[in-house]
Amino acid sequence: MAQEEETKQDEICFLIAFFAVCYSVMFSTLPPTSEAPKLSTWIKPGQIIFPDSISIRHVNQFGEQNDIDFMESFDGNVNNAASFLTREPTSSPALNIRQNTLDSFGNCSDLRSGSGLSTYAQLQPCVFAKLNRVFDFPDRNISINLILDFPSEDRFESEMEMTFEDFKANHITVRPSSIDNYVPFRNTDDYEDVVAAIQLDFSSMVQDIQDGTKVVDFRLGVQFDWGQSQESFGNGFETFDISIRED
Repeated sequence: MAQEEETKQDEICFLIAFFAVCYSVMFSTLPPTSEAPKLSTWIKPGQIIFPDSISIRHVNQFGEQNDIDFMESFDGNVNNAASFLTREPTSSPALNIRQNTLDSFGNCSDLRSGSGLSTYAQLQPCVFAKLNRVFDFPDRNISINLILDFPSEDRFESEMEMTFEDFKANHITVRPSSIDNYVPFRNTDDYEDVVAAIQLDFSSMVQDIQDGTKVVDFRLGVQFDWGQSQESFGNGFETFDISIRED
């Protein structure tokens, strides 16, 4: 009996020594220093777009600012954009957009005062794309790309009478087009929200839309790109719909 107890103790001592050697080898292969893990490694920043769709009707009243039908077709969009830019901490987390970003918004910044006469009413609507807050992110430069999500590029070219690349170059402005040197979110007051204004310009198409020969109906994807997988919802990518027609 005593011999069996002695054998068990020997086995336990052997196992302790074995695991001690294993841990010693493992720790000897680690680098001398290692950064603490960041939440942004596991939590991917999603994106929100305000407004999440553009729908304008009664274009035959283009320029008649006091016409109630025409105003109703975009008034909700203007109000949504204005409330997004000026939202108060009492209703939702207040935005902290640095001044030079606001300055880069051009006439899209007019929406902060609730004015849409130079944007939606002139068929030059604005939307705003914002990355959700993730602790310690962004910690690198971010570019902003636009992607045609619907329809196909061939169908888009047929309906709009131009390629999507030409449309992007001549009818869309992204402000700013890239984001760098932002202060990451660390629960401090100096944090800066990652926001971009996207303005589309359909003013040169008014006559065709009024005549019913052109119907604008497509979906754009906004991609904040910091080197991650592209076109992945919930990871810096989101879409919004655009619909402009006479009826």
